[in-house]
Amino acid sequence: MLPKSNVNPQQVDAFMNQERNKRRELLQKFLNLCMASKVHTLNKCSSFLLLG
Repeated sequence: MLPKSNVNPQQVDAFMNQERNKRRELLQKFLNLCMASKVHTLNKCSSFLLLG
């Protein structure tokens, strides 16, 4: 992996967007599993977490 200082800002932005999307997908899968398992305590937090 390269340091951020060795690549242009567009490459950094593209990489950060990819990583952010991966995290959102994993979080959504986790929340879907929780909802399918009837774990209600996370439902209040899910909209907050997805906005981040």
